[in-house]
Amino acid sequence: EALDRGPIDWTVVYPSIGLFYGFIKDPDYQAAFARAYNSWLAKDFCAPSHGRVMGVAMLSTYDADEAEKELRRGVEMGLVGGLFGADGTHLLGDKKFDRVYKAAQELGVCIAVHASGSSMAPGAELFPKFIQTHTVAHPYGILRQFTSMMFEGVFEKFPNTRFGFLESGGTWVPWWLDRMDEEFAHRGEVDAPLLSKRPSAYVHQGGPIFFGSEAEERLLEPVMDLIGDDVIMYAS
Repeated sequence: EALDRGPIDWTVVYPSIGLFYGFIKDPDYQAAFARAYNSWLAKDFCAPSHGRVMGVAMLSTYDADEAEKELRRGVEMGLVGGLFGADGTHLLGDKKFDRVYKAAQELGVCIAVHASGSSMAPGAELFPKFIQTHTVAHPYGILRQFTSMMFEGVFEKFPNTRFGFLESGGTWVPWWLDRMDEEFAHRGEVDAPLLSKRPSAYVHQGGPIFFGSEAEERLLEPVMDLIGDDVIMYAS
């Protein structure tokens, strides 16, 4: 009904409270939680829409083998990508996740990194009020994972895998790329040997790296001028 009112042809849905699955410390329980969510999402929630409502598979942040397996199972059930929560103890540049990115490239689906705004973002637990935690945690989770993935060469190794960084706005991107370029110029040869070009060169018009934006971002237009207007998305 919401799509008809739009009018919007189709949509991809993401979890709400499910994004906090990074809080689950038991790897087996987290994997079971993800499997149960994905089965419900594909069979009970998306299937009745006949292709108008689609979903992404929640993936384990502890076990990369399990994450790859669940991505493949999700695609078999009709899901259109994989989801990693940004918050938690994991770093998505870890080469153990390469098998997941390779599978996504093979299957032709996306990998989304989604902020949850939780106190699991390092340092966010120090704040006395939720408004402070929530303000800091959303962008930091995304910045942390984007930095890990960039300097560990994920975008170099998997140039045909589409990645989305969601729920932290888009106007941070040029500022952060400038910082990364400066660091790369000083110490990239030693600390980021997998990169064949400066970090900002991986983010460009028509590229495979996408960013979610917020409607209130006043600097969004110049950001799109810098990185491309076809790599910015918004939530409906």
